[in-house]
Amino acid sequence: MTSILKVDSIQNAAGSVSVPVMAGATIQTQVHQEDGLTYWPVATAAGNDRLLLAEDANDGTSHLSVTITPTSATSKILLTTTVFFEGSSTSIQNYLWTFYRDNTKLGQTNAGNRRGGIMTTSNNHVSANADSTPDSTAYSYYDAPNTTSPITYAVAFNFSSNSGNMFLNRTVADTSSTSFERGVSIIIAQEIAQ
Repeated sequence: MTSILKVDSIQNAAGSVSVPVMAGATIQTQVHQEDGLTYWPVATAAGNDRLLLAEDANDGTSHLSVTITPTSATSKILLTTTVFFEGSSTSIQNYLWTFYRDNTKLGQTNAGNRRGGIMTTSNNHVSANADSTPDSTAYSYYDAPNTTSPITYAVAFNFSSNSGNMFLNRTVADTSSTSFERGVSIIIAQEIAQ
């Protein structure tokens, strides 16, 4: 015989609704999907990070950032992103990607002359091309912000030199031809109960 318990709410002795949250459960998810077509210049100094915030974008509106307000200081935040782009340099292996929590860089720190981050770019084509062949990166990070205040997380990149641009959701040339693709990028922040 199977038993089924059906209730509209669970209350504690004081009469307020109390629903326990199990460790590992997703409490909330914030998503920003960006389909804008813009570019960011690489940082003015080689190896410095460029955050993909709207105020730094060529169009002033496109961005890969999201704000989340944790419900508990012990919560963890699972960050995930996929970036569709093409750089104006054929050395796509020199793009290094990371996240920022407000002004704090996440991932590996710089060590000596070595740049730190989370992930490099995935190679989409066997020959060098900085005109019509988009590239991509996808990565995650598990953060412990220890706060219940609003946090803005942003995708960021750096490049081994200080020249060129990163074109989001499009190729560099963006010519009206089947050989010049466009795509969509996304950032997701999920609060995980502990």
